[in-house]
Amino acid sequence: MQLPNKIISIIQDADNKVLATIGEDGPNVIPLSMVIVDGDDIIVCDCFMDKTVKNLSSDSRAAMAFWKGFVGVQIKGHISYETSGEHFDRYTEWLREKHADRTLRGVLVMSAEEVFDLSPSNAGVKLV
Repeated sequence: MQLPNKIISIIQDADNKVLATIGEDGPNVIPLSMVIVDGDDIIVCDCFMDKTVKNLSSDSRAAMAFWKGFVGVQIKGHISYETSGEHFDRYTEWLREKHADRTLRGVLVMSAEEVFDLSPSNAGVKLV
């Protein structure tokens, strides 16, 4: 799904970013810092994730939320975890430039399928 520019702006301007996955131990929610919209994909760089990667290996469904103040979106979709290939190579270089002290273990590539509003006056309304 191609995300509308308004949704991309909310993602890029968000002060708060989280990712939720599900595994045999139940739900897991983590804060995110390195999120990039790349074409139709939402990319998350993995330098520290363990439980999240384990969860995604058994169930690729996930949700992300992005918000600043009272403006935000929840995005649901499937995530592939990549440790080689075009995305991995591109973001290995990107990470070296931004955070030379970190090592990229993998990239999470989300294909968005649904987008919902998180603003109080419109919470839960499907936007895309």
